[in-house]
Amino acid sequence: MKFSRSLNPLLRLGVLAFGLAWAGGVQAEEPSPTFQVLTYNIWGVFNAQYRELRLEQIPAAIIALNPDAVCLEECFRWRDLHTITNGLRELGYPLETVYQKELRYGSGVVILSRYPAELLEFEPFRIKGSFYSYERGAGRGVAHARLQTPAGPVDFFCTHAMPRMNLIFDEQGNYLDGDPKQDDRLLQMVEIHQIVERRRDPQAASVIVAGDFNVSPEMLEYQLLLRSGDFHSSFDELHPDENPSTYTLENEFATVEASRLDHILFRNEPGALGPRLAQIESRVVIKAPAPIPKLGRSIPLSDHYGLFTVFALRSAAETAPDAEPPSAQGRQVAEYYLPAVQSGVIEIVPENRGAWEALALAVLEDAIRRGKHRSPLIRPAAEIVAGWSEANNVQRVALDPEQQKALEKFLARSSDR
Repeated sequence: MKFSRSLNPLLRLGVLAFGLAWAGGVQAEEPSPTFQVLTYNIWGVFNAQYRELRLEQIPAAIIALNPDAVCLEECFRWRDLHTITNGLRELGYPLETVYQKELRYGSGVVILSRYPAELLEFEPFRIKGSFYSYERGAGRGVAHARLQTPAGPVDFFCTHAMPRMNLIFDEQGNYLDGDPKQDDRLLQMVEIHQIVERRRDPQAASVIVAGDFNVSPEMLEYQLLLRSGDFHSSFDELHPDENPSTYTLENEFATVEASRLDHILFRNEPGALGPRLAQIESRVVIKAPAPIPKLGRSIPLSDHYGLFTVFALRSAAETAPDAEPPSAQGRQVAEYYLPAVQSGVIEIVPENRGAWEALALAVLEDAIRRGKHRSPLIRPAAEIVAGWSEANNVQRVALDPEQQKALEKFLARSSDR
């Protein structure tokens, strides 16, 4: 059958539109490539229960998730690392990158990936606790791999920060603020941002930072981590009203209730090299006890649960970078600071927020550079950076007499430079 040339023009247009719509309907849209990330603290300290029996089962748990990149924490011994990597290879995982910094006892952080790495490096934290603290021998810091994915290079960072040493919640489940190592941990959160900035490719379109940060969403440290580094939590972005624990008394090996300590953070950069990231799935994983034939029962594979996130990889051309934070340059004027020295109250409003945040970050960076992990200004500086909310037009931070004096000295020292 042939259509007449005299067919109504409107009808011809309708037939053409229907044909195009039908063709578009049957052509499946190609899904975006993905990048799957797992962070998992394997509880590999020397006195951990059933360590070797648990580690033998971890490769199967990793394979079940099929991640593209893995950040392991507390994998200190080379023999333990070989147990995991050999198990992965035996199960068919195409392991291309294995990285652990060679230290006396190992840093405990390990990067594994199915993709080869252009660059592998490790930078220790400058803030390591008190002189007498065992933390000085723990080798904590940030590992970095620039992974060569089919979508381009991805800067992948893995870390394990200093733990809290007292309870996070009381018996009624109320959050307990502060602990003896809080100032050290606050500074390490800022150090993570500094290390990422030093090590990432300045032309890169995105970065991922995963690990056991030992900070939970209830803590000032967590808010400082996100705000100082302009990071996004892949889990929080997808589940803003949920907070499942990765270290919980539901796990027989956990000793306290500690909330969600493990995170996968990301940031999209202005650069055009490699993909930008869009989180599409994030969940707590490796929760179920695994059967251990030698024990005749099932046990958890660690005292932590893991966190797993799937990112869609988008081209830099089709996805905008994160918005730049407001600039504070040229706004650091004395009239913002001196009244706080005199009154003991810092009052932050939209007009002076940039200046106060710049000063607070300068205080924290100065404490890191000078190794002053007991500076009285660390806590109020962290509150300034972490505490601002667009919903509230005013933020107030109180200073005690010691902090007032310390702020006056810092301002005097800064003006002399």
